[in-house]
Amino acid sequence: MIENQIAILISALSLCVAIAVFIRSWVKDGSEKIRLTQNLHEYFNSKEMLVSRENTWFFLEGLEDFKNYPSFEQIWRDKDKAQNFRDMYRVLSFWQQLEVLYKRGLLDNEVTYKLFEYERNEWSKQIRPLVVATNLIDQKYPEVLQPFDVNQGLELTNQSTTCLWRRRP
Repeated sequence: MIENQIAILISALSLCVAIAVFIRSWVKDGSEKIRLTQNLHEYFNSKEMLVSRENTWFFLEGLEDFKNYPSFEQIWRDKDKAQNFRDMYRVLSFWQQLEVLYKRGLLDNEVTYKLFEYERNEWSKQIRPLVVATNLIDQKYPEVLQPFDVNQGLELTNQSTTCLWRRRP
């Protein structure tokens, strides 16, 4: 009889320890996701990125005046646009990194949505002509454009309380 009570007590204690370990790792994992999301947001708003974002934005706006919008590779090969290309690549790489980390479940969904949704939508509009021109002209398709490609990229959305990157229709 005592042996059964001891076995039940040991089982109950083991279950409590397992639940406590699970809750601790779940809470720690959630705080790590928030911290990584915040770090990305801080980098996105760093002086270096602000300069690159501004330069890229105005560079892409300036391209709208041309009848033949250049592709990614054409911009890359144009030595006169080397700094513009470096800035643009830095911005595009950021969005690619954000997408990869998000898809891997390493970022907090809700915080990511709240911090990046507006910028993501605006950059999608600004980069769209570059994606189209690259699809039409280039043989190679750079991975940094995939987050903005309607056929390959993902879009940040908010559905009820869950935030998801979902494939665009």
